Amino acid sequence: MTQGLISGGTFDSTSFDGRLTKKVWGPPYGTATIFGEQIDNRPLWTYIDPSSLSGPTVPTSCQDAYYLGPDDATNLTTYNDAYTNMRDCLADADVPKALFTEDLFESPRLVIVPMYHEYLPLGYNACCYNIKDFVPVFINSIWTASGPSWTCDGTIENSPGDHCKHSPGMDGTIAVAAPGQRKIDSADAIVLSCKVLAGPESTTDEERCKRVQNSEGDTVTLYYDLELTR
Repeated sequence: MTQGLISGGTFDSTSFDGRLTKKVWGPPYGTATIFGEQIDNRPLWTYIDPSSLSGPTVPTSCQDAYYLGPDDATNLTTYNDAYTNMRDCLADADVPKALFTEDLFESPRLVIVPMYHEYLPLGYNACCYNIKDFVPVFINSIWTASGPSWTCDGTIENSPGDHCKHSPGMDGTIAVAAPGQRKIDSADAIVLSCKVLAGPESTTDEERCKRVQNSEGDTVTLYYDLELTR
């Protein structure tokens, strides 16, 4: 996880960058540096398209997430309020269609996660999982491994002697003196519906997960509806 998200590494003789360092959106969204690497720091609510908030049934939580969300995370209480509004907005049955702008497609935090037909783990050394579909998710918070040597500053959450937690929009740094302890322990992600992705009004919700028009007017495939079997 540390290599995949932050430090980068080598796979099959090919070097790669950490995912959250591939495109760095810093100020005005705050600046976050983890293990010496500046990472993407743009929160999900800053991608909300204000034109989607004009309808009479738009949830207040969606409006508050956009209008009350901070441009940076100098105040952790305000940050947490914005996050709560964003969570409630996405859970509301009346969440606006095309809630987010196309900028979201450029975020390194937007990824696809496979859904499997299997709902229980397979047995030891068993093969194989069968992919049913993919869903878009937004990588949100990451936690360091526990240990007494961690240092955190700014608005990055810190449990002394335990861990540091960074979420996009939080200002500050995470550091540890011993290189061998520079580890990301876990992460969470916000599952999105196809409905909230950008796209023409006539596009079906499912189709929003598959295609979007780029700046040249070409249709680009984003997500795939696949049925893979052994």
